[in-house]
Amino acid sequence: MTQAALSQIENGKRPGQETLKRVSTALGISESLLYLMGLEKEDVPEQRSSLYNELFPVIQDLVARLASPEEKSPQ
Repeated sequence: MTQAALSQIENGKRPGQETLKRVSTALGISESLLYLMGLEKEDVPEQRSSLYNELFPVIQDLVARLASPEEKSPQ
């Protein structure tokens, strides 16, 4: 990925599907998790905003746990 492409993403431009596929592969996570990580309140219809406000913190925590490297269990 070029520095210019990364800069565009950092400045709010949504990447294309191929870029998302490459990023998810590089991070070792599914594209679905990547989409969920990028979900913003503006992406949700206004009539669903109360549901978003209630559930999104839980979803964010779940996605963060799924995307982080596995912790080794104590032996």
